[in-house]
Amino acid sequence: YSGTFDPPTKAHLEIIKCAIGEVKNNESCKELSANIKQLIVSVNKDGEKDTLTSSVERVLMLKKALEKYGKRIEVVASTPRDRDQIKEKIAQDNTDLYQLIGEDSFLALKPEVLSPVTVKEGNGKSKFIVLPRESESSGSENNNHRTIDSSSISSDLQKMAQKHSDLVVLFPKLDANLSTLSSTKA
Repeated sequence: YSGTFDPPTKAHLEIIKCAIGEVKNNESCKELSANIKQLIVSVNKDGEKDTLTSSVERVLMLKKALEKYGKRIEVVASTPRDRDQIKEKIAQDNTDLYQLIGEDSFLALKPEVLSPVTVKEGNGKSKFIVLPRESESSGSENNNHRTIDSSSISSDLQKMAQKHSDLVVLFPKLDANLSTLSSTKA
């Protein structure tokens, strides 16, 4: 799961907890996490964006917030090149790589990235777990409690997910109070 995390929010932490099956009463998260043995949280290194805090500080904040999960979650600072090297190593180890990626980033991927990816020395495949963007008019809303349903997923994302169903998993819906999750007090 790669991002700026400037700063890490409760929403970031909920996504991470879902990916490792730690969201209570959410069977979809438990099902998703069955494929994830270890989660690498990759914080964009300084210089890629103008940030409020340094990458070292962001890594430390995430490590502190996630320390109870032990070795199941690794937090690193990295550049795009570092991330590519991590992906190659994982593929060489004959391990499938599931990349958590936001809808906007997924839709911006070059077509060649969406062909089945296999590194020559190994058989590990790269797959995408896509986090649909929640639009203001999407889902149902009740007392600031919003859920994302399949009708709220953009048609572009639905088409791409269907076209590449062997490589794409849509992230499970999380029932959450948006004002709480978007808080920067992670």
